[in-house]
Amino acid sequence: MTDKPITYSDLLDVLEFQDYLNMKSKYIQYYTILNDNPYERISLRRWKFAYTAILNEHVRPRLATFKWEVIKENLNRYKEYHEIYFQQLNHNKNDKRAQELEKQIDLFNLIYIRRTAQIQYAKKKIEEKDLSWWDKLVNWWNSNSNQDNTEFKFNDSLSMEEKTKLYQAIGYKDDQPSQQLYYPEEYIDIDVSLKLSLIEINIWSLIHQNDLHMKVISRLSISNGQLEFQRRPARDDIQLVIDLNSLEMSGIDSELNNENELNLSRPLLIQSFNQTNKLLHIEFETNPLNTKSDYRIQAKSQPLQINYHAMTINKLIECFLPDRHHDLEGIKEAAYSIYIDIKHRTQFLVSENLKTITDLDIDIDLQSIYFIVPEHGFYQSSSSVICLDLGRFMFKGGEKNVQNLEKNVFYDAKSDQDDLIYVPLKIQLENVQLLYLTQNENWIDLRLQEDSPSHLIKPITLTLDLGKLIHIENNKLPIWKANGEIHSIESNISDTRLIGCFNLIESIPFPQSTRKSDQDQYEKSLSKNKKHQTTTKEHYDQIESMTPIQKILLEQEQEQDQQKQIEIQSGEQTTQLSIDFQIRKIELLFKRALLDLSDDTEDFLRIYFQSIFASAKIKTFDIEFNAYLEDLKIIDEQFETNEKNKLNILSFSNKSKLFEMNCLLTSTANPLFSSSPYNSIENNIDLKLNKILLNIHLDALSSIIGFKNNIFKKLNNKSNSSQVKQTSSSSSTTKSNSSSSSFKIDFRLEGISLLIGNSSSQILYIELEDFNGYLSKTNTHILSHLVLNDLRIYDAFNKSIYPFIISKQNKSNKLFSFDLSLFNYSNNLIKSSKIKYSFLKGQLEKLNIIFLYKHLDLILSIINSFQTKQNTLKQEDIPSNESSFLLSILEKYEQHSIEFHIDFILNAPQILIPVNSYSNQAILIDLGKLLMHSESNQQYRVTYENLSINRIILNNENKSLNLLECSPFQTLINRDFNSDNKEIYIKIFCDTIKFNLSK
Repeated sequence: MTDKPITYSDLLDVLEFQDYLNMKSKYIQYYTILNDNPYERISLRRWKFAYTAILNEHVRPRLATFKWEVIKENLNRYKEYHEIYFQQLNHNKNDKRAQELEKQIDLFNLIYIRRTAQIQYAKKKIEEKDLSWWDKLVNWWNSNSNQDNTEFKFNDSLSMEEKTKLYQAIGYKDDQPSQQLYYPEEYIDIDVSLKLSLIEINIWSLIHQNDLHMKVISRLSISNGQLEFQRRPARDDIQLVIDLNSLEMSGIDSELNNENELNLSRPLLIQSFNQTNKLLHIEFETNPLNTKSDYRIQAKSQPLQINYHAMTINKLIECFLPDRHHDLEGIKEAAYSIYIDIKHRTQFLVSENLKTITDLDIDIDLQSIYFIVPEHGFYQSSSSVICLDLGRFMFKGGEKNVQNLEKNVFYDAKSDQDDLIYVPLKIQLENVQLLYLTQNENWIDLRLQEDSPSHLIKPITLTLDLGKLIHIENNKLPIWKANGEIHSIESNISDTRLIGCFNLIESIPFPQSTRKSDQDQYEKSLSKNKKHQTTTKEHYDQIESMTPIQKILLEQEQEQDQQKQIEIQSGEQTTQLSIDFQIRKIELLFKRALLDLSDDTEDFLRIYFQSIFASAKIKTFDIEFNAYLEDLKIIDEQFETNEKNKLNILSFSNKSKLFEMNCLLTSTANPLFSSSPYNSIENNIDLKLNKILLNIHLDALSSIIGFKNNIFKKLNNKSNSSQVKQTSSSSSTTKSNSSSSSFKIDFRLEGISLLIGNSSSQILYIELEDFNGYLSKTNTHILSHLVLNDLRIYDAFNKSIYPFIISKQNKSNKLFSFDLSLFNYSNNLIKSSKIKYSFLKGQLEKLNIIFLYKHLDLILSIINSFQTKQNTLKQEDIPSNESSFLLSILEKYEQHSIEFHIDFILNAPQILIPVNSYSNQAILIDLGKLLMHSESNQQYRVTYENLSINRIILNNENKSLNLLECSPFQTLINRDFNSDNKEIYIKIFCDTIKFNLSK
């Protein structure tokens, strides 16, 4: 098989021409009508043709549908098809007439008629469900005793369910023609074997623009392929076997010989890693003999190596991008419609088959796939490479293959027989790893090692145990159960290897998308006048809303489905999936080169995550998700403590979990949405972070920042501009796809302790205690509640006169409390709410602050250490068009007279400024108190009082001298929204300001 760019373009031209012919055959008849009349101008003839085509194709057919003759004909056709389809449900077939009517009825009415017939058939079955077959037989005999036709019709007297039970009891098989043969289960009526020695697919293209002849740029070779197919007619079972010996794909070589032709030694893009064994073997069989399994699936593959060759990949992409645009809208619509139908049918068949599975025989063993990315996109012995090992994938299913299944994987059942209620499945992915290799390093040897300097990510093993419930009628147990685990994720990252990895990626010549903007603009122009074609699923959903068969069946089967109603009212739901997943350890070790860009490294920083656990339950109406992190440590390997231990930057001393997250996700379709625990909130999230200790060692912090700056300095960041453009373009799409679902986030931070010091001493100790609150958003309002218990800063120097730098004055009260409520008055649901006004409430307690120059100098030095010389993008250069929900509500407050209440008390801090660190003479500045209060909807009062400045001497007598004292400073704000100008009046007044200057 040979493919060329011209061939591919010609194929697109043929498809486009076929689409053009289909369109022309529809409208060519109107050209013949216009040929009888001569026209002076061609444009007038074209306008006349357009008018005639639209009139006959769109206007007149639509007007014809409103004629009484057409309506009567359609109604008779619909009634006839309804009767025929209803008889088909009762197993009385008339396929020939049904097919004729289906060609004359449109898709919408076809689905509608079928749904109404199904509802009628379901009602009939429910009405006949309570009668025995003998009672039905007596009723039929009595009802037809006076008729002329006294023949007994057995098929009409019993329902299909009753006939099935009767036939099973007497051993009779119905609907079997006398001519049909009964085959033994082992008999095979179809046995097909196909063997292909070699399949080659060649891609031809011009290497350079000035070339006269095309050359092969890629060749895909499949050798010794074999296909076997067997069918057993007894149960309509099949067996499919596929064998593939080797797979090889060659690329284009950049070197030319003397005749200016490509060398015969081509680079291999895809090749078998092991040439001795078969590359792939697949077996699929339904209902295998001598077993209880429903399906038998076996697959084995050998390792496969994939090499990235930049020149070949770029040429292939260029080959399949034609030079001009092709309009294939008709073919695209037909292909998309077929794809949608196949997708929904596949999903339905898979879901239905999974429900009825009782046992499986699955044995899949796929060896590793190695993805090699060389430097500059061309592999040489002296080039650096990135090797991604996708690992060995194993999938075992059924009691035969899963023998050593752990007992505690699934739900703790009460009896020993509960092991038989699940079909066991086991998935394992072994030795997934990532390596970066410099020149003269062999990835084939290093991949076998578990630890080496080349391993950016050490081998990872994923284990997942699954269980599928055999009898899904038992809604007390989950239909699917899963338990997954990753024992450890370890990574060694040195600055030399990391910089080399980034430089390797930047050295690869990726395909250029120069015509992407033109193509997007062309597709937009085509889709402007494109009419949306309704898919089959959209028709089905629309008719399902018109004929809700589920609701009708629920009303008809109210007595039999009473138990389901009780379960829904009590909140019991069917658990579709229950999964537990745990990562026992994640360890990231950063190494620093001793010399510039050398492999001689030393341990620098270690980040350690211990026991990450997540569990989820997907139910009928909601999803429960829980996760926690047991411990997190950040250790600096360069510095030690006084006890000769490594410096622990972040630690956690509590025995409980460091971080916990609990989520309850639901939707408005939940029948218990307005009750507890949902309370009309779609996403309930609860976050908890226990107390942590941060040891900020200034020398270690400076070393970490220098390590980071060194890496960014050596990296070539040429892609920053394109990345900014991408983020700016994606921000506009995020706006349109933003979700308006309701949520509530509860959070609690027990505390953070920060110890700031250096190698010689400890300087400051900062403690934040108990910060909690919640944030809630619905379609009607936003609620926020924040509470901070305490904030303290101590001077860690033992001989300091002022140990408390920042402390709360009133220790019994909370330091900070904040409540905000904003209603969305554009929503009509706000009228049903009891509380319709928005408010802002809060209080800040007074703080005592000691202001010393050494503390200010420490803060400035920490800020300066974070400053880098990188060319960062300014914030104003990034366009931001995203609208804020909060800002939109505030704009409504400005436009309309909306009731808003304020009750806020801010106790400003009291600042003590000593002469120096050892002096008892100081200046005390009390910034007073700020009160904000709304007296009515249109009047607000702001009061600032108790401002004073004193000069004091801290001794036994505590002498003080008043330097400044002010009377209350009041501001009155009136909003007059009743007038046309909507003016705001502000009145400011203060009685006295007293100064006292002395020596």
